[in-house]
Amino acid sequence: MFFRIIAIISLLGSFGWLTYLHFLRKLTTSGMELKKNLFRGYLSWLGRQVSERFRPSSWPPLFHSIVKKWSELYPSLWLRWSVAGLVLSFSYLAVSGFVFALFTSRGIFGLPLFFHVIAGGIFAVCLAVVLFFRAKGYAFLGPKTGFAATATRTLRSAVSRLPLPPVLFWLFVISGFFLAATSLLSMLPYFSYKTQLGLIETHRYSALVSLITAILFFDTMIVSENK
Repeated sequence: MFFRIIAIISLLGSFGWLTYLHFLRKLTTSGMELKKNLFRGYLSWLGRQVSERFRPSSWPPLFHSIVKKWSELYPSLWLRWSVAGLVLSFSYLAVSGFVFALFTSRGIFGLPLFFHVIAGGIFAVCLAVVLFFRAKGYAFLGPKTGFAATATRTLRSAVSRLPLPPVLFWLFVISGFFLAATSLLSMLPYFSYKTQLGLIETHRYSALVSLITAILFFDTMIVSENK
């Protein structure tokens, strides 16, 4: 129950925060003036956005814009399909895992669990491939901002200069590592029942962190860049 509350609040909070930022950005770029208060204007704008997204006619342009940005970010064909495998496997893991965690009284079981395990293996392999070939592109410090450059600044100044995509990338990698590790360790018959419960809880919270990080990364790299 405690995890359900944290997960629902975190996911709804992330959705509300991101949509509110897009609403404010829309106000700034369009110069639109509100005839009512800001919060009511946000709710009205959000309602229009949701209704537009559920129209089938809006899906092809959205899909094409995502594919175009995806192709620009990953021009290499093999890397592009590695990212596609990572996204598709993670999408199934997130949907199947959180549906059972939030809306049932027991853990995932049956065929959903079988495909969950298969998707987990694909996710781990694709994550390793993407990490091996893209880690350098998401380095925190460039050649001119190494230890010698940051040593003369305060820690707050150095942290404030960290770009958001690398932070999100490495958070996703670390949480993905915990997802794979806890999943693998929970299958081994070497741990007590109490330790197994701890592994399950760690797996759940790692999944929550990775999902929120993935949403923020998608919004930063795909959605916001297409606006």
